[in-house]
Amino acid sequence: MSQDHPVMKEARVKTASGFALICLGMFIFVVALTVLCSYLFYVPPQANRELVAEFSGKDDGMTGPFTVGALWEFRWEHDGRIKRITWFRDDGLKDILMEMPGKPIRYQGGINYEDGGEYRIQVEGTGNWTIKVYQF
Repeated sequence: MSQDHPVMKEARVKTASGFALICLGMFIFVVALTVLCSYLFYVPPQANRELVAEFSGKDDGMTGPFTVGALWEFRWEHDGRIKRITWFRDDGLKDILMEMPGKPIRYQGGINYEDGGEYRIQVEGTGNWTIKVYQF
């Protein structure tokens, strides 16, 4: 649309104070919407989980065994370059928790699992790492 169009002439903000008022109004709207959504879509804090095990290591390594019931969370942090994280269950099953071929795994994260049992976690990479296991 060209600047001579009648709708564009009416829609223009004429002064700096008008622009500031529009920005303030939009800011208040976004804050109000955020507060409203935090009440409508409330997510309870993670206080309902219990730390089951915590492991630390450097470079390639395997955690000691830990036992969890159904619904548990695995969280990791590292400061190096992790290639793969795998879990091994006492019944012989294994699964790759996280693998990023060609690029490193992000420095922290977590994954939820449903099946309980006795597990060990293998980390392949370089640098210091910490693994925390939580039961819901």
